[in-house]
Amino acid sequence: MLAAIVLALGSCSGSFAENAAPDPSGTVAMRTSGAIADGFEIEPGSALVGGVFPAAGYGEGHEAVLRVEGDVQSVLDGYVRQAEELDFSFDREAGAGGERCRVPARTGDALPDCTAVGARNARAFVTLRALVEPDGRGLILLSTELEGPSPSPLPTAGPVAPVTDVELAPGLTPESYRPPLRVVEGSATVVGPIEQSRAVGGGYVVMLEVTGDLLPVMRGYLEQLPAVFGTPILRGDANEPRLVGDAAGGGDLIAVGVAGEPSYVLIALIESNG
Repeated sequence: MLAAIVLALGSCSGSFAENAAPDPSGTVAMRTSGAIADGFEIEPGSALVGGVFPAAGYGEGHEAVLRVEGDVQSVLDGYVRQAEELDFSFDREAGAGGERCRVPARTGDALPDCTAVGARNARAFVTLRALVEPDGRGLILLSTELEGPSPSPLPTAGPVAPVTDVELAPGLTPESYRPPLRVVEGSATVVGPIEQSRAVGGGYVVMLEVTGDLLPVMRGYLEQLPAVFGTPILRGDANEPRLVGDAAGGGDLIAVGVAGEPSYVLIALIESNG
């Protein structure tokens, strides 16, 4: 379930205001109603940040980041109910009050850990994970993984956007995956970097807004990948490019894009905890 791993975030990697807030310029697009994808609708109390991304894996499905200004636990329960109405069954029972958020057992964690993973006929999966502030606000990350054909390779030749000197996720790149990625010209961070859960193994997730053509920016990130990720290629199409790099010994670097005005890229580095 690669797509589910991409958004398996730690809920206690720093405050939401520090690590996960949209760009202070306030220019990132947010939508508070309507369809997300795969039968899901934006739940009251939440807003879709940026675009809806293609699934990170090789089938079909989508990734979405939702900003919650109110009670994250309550809004998460709403998405769980939507999933159940779409015939997903969940592998973990809710608490006595129906809640799916619990205080983690790991020493030093004080904020709730909110996770719900569901399956439908063992062929479709949904993952919901929340990053929660002490006041109850935060982010919800929705990931669906559905059966479908693998995306076709994109042409290898084409314009490549230049790279800046700015590190994409300062201090969050594990030693075995260095050198760290740098921000590509034409892209700017609007969410994150958010530290990955140590239960996953470490790493980060970042959403970037792209001005101009999407593919040159994606190629700019592709050409920076450290040798540990082998020689991955871009797949999909010009509107929804995908990149998955599998590291020797475990771990992944994943980038998915969605074209629009503006376009967006979601990048995740997942360190193996094996």
